[in-house]
Amino acid sequence: MEIRIAEHIRIIADIPLLHAERFEMHWKPDGHASLSLEGYINTRIAYQIETLYNSKITLILEKGGDRTDETAGEGRMAEKSERAGDGRTAPREEADEILFCGYVARAERSRAAGTETISLYALSGSYLLDQKEDSRSFQSVGNTWAETAREAVEAAGGRVICTAGKEETLGRPLIQLGETAWAFAGRLAGQLGTCVIPDIVTGGLNLWFGMRKGREIPDFSPEQYTLSLRHGLSSAPCEICWRAESRSFYKIGDQTSFMGEPAIITEVRACMEQGGLMFTYALQKSYRPKHVIQGRFAGLGLAGTVVDTKDERIRIALDIDRNVPTGDYYYPWYPNTGNALYAMPEAGARAVLYFPDGDERNGFISECLPENKERDSHRDRCLALEDGNLLQLFDGLVSFSRGGASNASLGDGSVSIGTSGELLLSAQGRVRLKGKRIHVYSEDEITVYKS
Repeated sequence: MEIRIAEHIRIIADIPLLHAERFEMHWKPDGHASLSLEGYINTRIAYQIETLYNSKITLILEKGGDRTDETAGEGRMAEKSERAGDGRTAPREEADEILFCGYVARAERSRAAGTETISLYALSGSYLLDQKEDSRSFQSVGNTWAETAREAVEAAGGRVICTAGKEETLGRPLIQLGETAWAFAGRLAGQLGTCVIPDIVTGGLNLWFGMRKGREIPDFSPEQYTLSLRHGLSSAPCEICWRAESRSFYKIGDQTSFMGEPAIITEVRACMEQGGLMFTYALQKSYRPKHVIQGRFAGLGLAGTVVDTKDERIRIALDIDRNVPTGDYYYPWYPNTGNALYAMPEAGARAVLYFPDGDERNGFISECLPENKERDSHRDRCLALEDGNLLQLFDGLVSFSRGGASNASLGDGSVSIGTSGELLLSAQGRVRLKGKRIHVYSEDEITVYKS
């Protein structure tokens, strides 16, 4: 249903809203846009609060509601534009603006003195990309960072507009490990020194990878503002952020100037109380992420199957990819030197991809896993030769096998010797067998010689 909640402001939602006391919209990079709304319910219209969860809610600023005011330059007629798919701005006639479009994430109601109030908290459609965790590798290192982010987001049902990472190729594989598509795209953007921005207009599972390319807007007046300083990452210079108010609606990425310096809008807050709507903007020369999220890879090992080897390098299909190769990258082979049990693995062998630090691009392969699934442990060692001979060093067990016909095992509490042919025990001195139990099995007769 569509309801007018203030002059020039209306709302479309599955809520029988009678009157809105206040709302606040917050839109910033690297986070889902949010809308908090408090108001009164029309009790004459029946509804179930349970049906509100994940229902769509749209906040619309009507034509003429985005008025020129003194803080946004004098004599300006509001220019409306939407960004085209290639990042350009396309002017159009003044029309209604969508302030927010998203989904209800939380709803609470209360009753008092015959009235019913409701408190809603909604998030942009991008939060639906932040629900399901996934694991996969991106080993097509000729792809760009933008293509990799798009592939991850589209696999989760979303869409992305890339303004960054379109020229730089990966060079080394990236891995999405127990991360949502939103979190993975945000981590990639942080490594490039940029951000992800949620879409607040369509309500879709959409985002920008990189700063949104907005339009030119009038200069902000420096008569009233707040200045904040914060240190950048590591040795980066101190960042300056201005905050200024306006009654005109602008978007993240819109370009202007402030106090004679070029600036872009990096954050938007819209607050309505008692029918009055005011916008607060953060203005910066450029946007840099507050912190770069590191992957959870340090000390981790991912199992997989060797696909191919070349020049002491290995191409591997990881288990997280359901043993399907996802690219043509060959990881370096770094065995523990000086040990014959670390021979170069062959195609089809089980191997482990290790990560020495939090950057998955530094992964390498250092050892194989035994074929015995019950002993699929990094502490177990196995050397299998082409002629069928086998040496196994397991936790608590040493085993030798010659072509599968003869074997000997030395365990913590037992010794076992077996052969399909003749077995001869000889020694220069005495041959002594001692134990609580000694079992000798043979399909033929057993002969004991004593000299």
